[in-house]
Amino acid sequence: MSRKSELRDAVGEWLKDYCSVGFGDVYCRELLLSFEQWLHNNAILQTSPGMPAFSKEMNCRGFGRKRVSGLQHITGLKLVVPVVGDVKEMRLARAMTRAKKSERIRQKREASVKASINAIVSEVQDMDRVRLRMREETKERNINVENNDQSL
Repeated sequence: MSRKSELRDAVGEWLKDYCSVGFGDVYCRELLLSFEQWLHNNAILQTSPGMPAFSKEMNCRGFGRKRVSGLQHITGLKLVVPVVGDVKEMRLARAMTRAKKSERIRQKREASVKASINAIVSEVQDMDRVRLRMREETKERNINVENNDQSL
């Protein structure tokens, strides 16, 4: 079964268990937190689908969208089972996860840049060695030419 169909099935079950379809609108993040809570409680999916996939699935199911005070809401449903726990705490945990991921990405990029710099430095050092060797050979040739000229 594909991840998309697993998400579709999970959202369908979550809607039956946690939502009342019809009238109302709910802040998008709150819906995603509720869905993630349901996933955790039922051990359905290993990871959250994330906002883009979740939002797309809700859109495919015919739910509308609107902005309320600059925040994205999904229309046509309301939560029957409220989100348990402190929403700020959940958001902070998510932000910390994103920060850790960003730090890992930054470290990988930094390592990659360092490797590139080291390769370039090594190449330049090799070129310097070649130049030095060429200078030495040129000096030797010049000395040999001078010695030949003097012997004549």
